[in-house]
Amino acid sequence: MNRHLVLCAALCTAPLAVAAEEPAADPVSLPLFEAPRSLDTGFRLTWDQSSSLHHLLIVGGNHGIHLGAWKLLGGSPFWAYFAEIGVTSAFDLLTAFGPLGQGWEHEEGHSSAMAYVGMRSQQAFNPGSTCDSGSVCGMTDEQIAAVHDRRAADWVRVQEAGMETELLNVTRTERDVFFYDRPAYQHIPYLLFNVVNVEAYRQICRSPDLVTVNDVMNESPDVLNRDFTGPDCTGWVFDLFRPTTPYADRGPHPLGGIRRIRLDSDLTPEEFTYLTRMRNLGFLNLVDPFLVGISGFNVPGGFKVNGAVRHHLTESGDLLEVTLLGRRAPWNLEAALRAYSNHEHAFPGLGFQIHRYPVSVGFVSAGVDLWIQPADHSFYAVDGAPGGAIRVEGALPVIPHGEAFLRLSAKTAGWLAGDPALDPAVTAVVGVNVVL
Repeated sequence: MNRHLVLCAALCTAPLAVAAEEPAADPVSLPLFEAPRSLDTGFRLTWDQSSSLHHLLIVGGNHGIHLGAWKLLGGSPFWAYFAEIGVTSAFDLLTAFGPLGQGWEHEEGHSSAMAYVGMRSQQAFNPGSTCDSGSVCGMTDEQIAAVHDRRAADWVRVQEAGMETELLNVTRTERDVFFYDRPAYQHIPYLLFNVVNVEAYRQICRSPDLVTVNDVMNESPDVLNRDFTGPDCTGWVFDLFRPTTPYADRGPHPLGGIRRIRLDSDLTPEEFTYLTRMRNLGFLNLVDPFLVGISGFNVPGGFKVNGAVRHHLTESGDLLEVTLLGRRAPWNLEAALRAYSNHEHAFPGLGFQIHRYPVSVGFVSAGVDLWIQPADHSFYAVDGAPGGAIRVEGALPVIPHGEAFLRLSAKTAGWLAGDPALDPAVTAVVGVNVVL
């Protein structure tokens, strides 16, 4: 269920003393084929493909507004900044409610995670959809029950995937700002829309008066048009705490079928307290210099650095991550320190990436993640399971403003942001980079 909180104060946070400069070359990837996932999901958009289309819309649109504002009003810097921030805010907000926009991409996170476990869906932001407003629909109760009862962690992951996607949007956009000299103030409204929307979701889920039995009664009488869960994090915490409870035990819907929407009254005091804790931890996503237009800090040795805090919900609890970005030509580096927590235990993880190192024929990127995560994706696990992921990518310029790329990746069992696979997986992706 998609609800957006608009932060109008974004206009007031734009620093007006930043020098206007043309962005450096900024490659926006468009994956064309992902094996084996494109085949396994019947060629529907994968998580990476939908994220890339959304990213191109935002980066391309904001870039065009930036160039237009400074071409028309560059002789009056105050008005150029004012016009750019105003039009960019309107663009980011208005596109949020249409195909490829922020709301669409949130729901694509859910749909992509569903597709990976064999469930086809549609979403309200696509033209011609029959879904209830702001929902992902198209599945029967029996189909949901089959996924949930086979392994509850898969369904828990589906429910948190929308918020996960929005935080990934933030991370991806901030990399553009840091590594490719995009004006830091340019994306302030968009970054705030995503971060504040995630926190608004978490607040909605622990506010008993916002989603009530009236919302249940207003759902479509046709189960195929109903949302898959209702408030994302209420369903998430309900299933997280009850991995062995059959899906059918949710009880009947007044209009027929199973009542999918979980209300706060369905939660135990412990579950509600945990949900409140997740709401509070979500404020850590605001510990992020990019949100106030700071692209980085120069430090001795010629390095530029920046960082941010991320808090994700996961299939077995939550993830707290501190990232550090570092840059000194030709090196673009990223490191992350992570803590994966379940009901009572925390387990460590780390990651390291090199972005677009220049070689004689193009660019090479690579990354490695190592972790200990709760065993068996369990919220109640005492033991941890070691694992990791590796990625290598090569990009070859083929035409002006265009590159071809090949990305190979492999992972063990475990939760990895933006990857729907909880089990071991190997993927190959071919696509193009649009170089802005």
